[in-house]
Amino acid sequence: SRNTCLDGQHLFVSNLRDGVNKYVLPQMHCTQSYRHTILVNVPLQISVAWEAGWVVVGGDNGFAQIFDYKMGAFQEKLDHGS
Repeated sequence: SRNTCLDGQHLFVSNLRDGVNKYVLPQMHCTQSYRHTILVNVPLQISVAWEAGWVVVGGDNGFAQIFDYKMGAFQEKLDHGS
């Protein structure tokens, strides 16, 4: 399952409500949220692209969203062809 992502210092978890939460390890304190519209309540796939400085979150309806890793700001939406 890819609804969590571990980058060595943080754990990213699909929260099944409004996106992804980033927890600092080992304290497990939520330090940031990446807001993502959820139309169908399914776990979202998460990946961290270190070199680009992105958190990529898969969508529930044929799209993905890219967020700035440090700031949590939305960068871009990627639509998948059907």
